[in-house]
Amino acid sequence: MIIQAFNIPFFFKGHEIEIGVGIGIAIYPDHSTKKKQLVNMADKALYLAKESNNNIYKMYEA
Repeated sequence: MIIQAFNIPFFFKGHEIEIGVGIGIAIYPDHSTKKKQLVNMADKALYLAKESNNNIYKMYEA
């Protein structure tokens, strides 16, 4: 899973680096058949994911 891959810290020049990830998902054609609207819906889901936690995904909900 993508989120699990980002849970593993890595080292750079002797410093441990941790990365969090948030993912927003909108599905064609379920959420929209128009590209711009689909991207907008995925963006809205992304902001919900970011508000919830750094390591989560959210599916768009109307």
